[in-house]
Amino acid sequence: MSPFDDPQPPAPQQDAFDAERMPAGPAPMSAMAVVGFVSSLMVCCPVLSPLLGLIFSLVGLSQTKGGARRGRGLAIAGLIISIVVIPLQGLGIPMVVGRAKGLFPIAVATTSFQSGDIDAGIAAWYDLASDDLKSAMTEDEFATWVNAEFKKHGGLESLQLSPNQAGSPSPDGGRTQLQWRAQFPSETVDVYTDISVGSWGRIFLENVTIGDAQLIETKDSQPDSGAGDEPTDKKTTGDEPTENEDTDEGG
Repeated sequence: MSPFDDPQPPAPQQDAFDAERMPAGPAPMSAMAVVGFVSSLMVCCPVLSPLLGLIFSLVGLSQTKGGARRGRGLAIAGLIISIVVIPLQGLGIPMVVGRAKGLFPIAVATTSFQSGDIDAGIAAWYDLASDDLKSAMTEDEFATWVNAEFKKHGGLESLQLSPNQAGSPSPDGGRTQLQWRAQFPSETVDVYTDISVGSWGRIFLENVTIGDAQLIETKDSQPDSGAGDEPTDKKTTGDEPTENEDTDEGG
């Protein structure tokens, strides 16, 4: 190229500040804020879900500080919901535990009776016994009574909860009767267990009825020796003369 030729225009230089002058896109969404909000609404895992929601929401608040990420509103909502829900669900835990303590022996009794392990089923029943029932008879007395009633019908073959039952009210009131179907060699007999619900949903066994025999009535109906045997003619009233009065009148 000769010195007399027109010089070529210089190549355009990129302004280092162009990128800063260009409008920035929307800030990314905070995943922690979203997860915290969703966890606070979940009820499948009481206490645990809102507790995770509380933690994730706190992280989401930190991530969305100063507009670095979007989702600050979700993080705040998840934080508030978690704080409110955790105590409420926490109060329900003892009730769930208490109800499980009652349902587990019922499940054990059902499985034991169906498999033919009668002693284990009776022991599972007594595990549910209320204080009143335990004060009325010991576990050995309870097992003896139940086995005796089973033998009256020829020996228990299987015992299972009656299907499609909703738990009918007990005649004693304030209780619920669970109906069982007892299979004996020559007959099927209805068995009823009266249960009550105590504090925190705990289930208690109050009474057992096998056919026409009722546990508490059978024990309470035993006659007391020496009670009520005195004849009524020994009692005297003020209108009846005594032997001394008769003697005085005759004299």
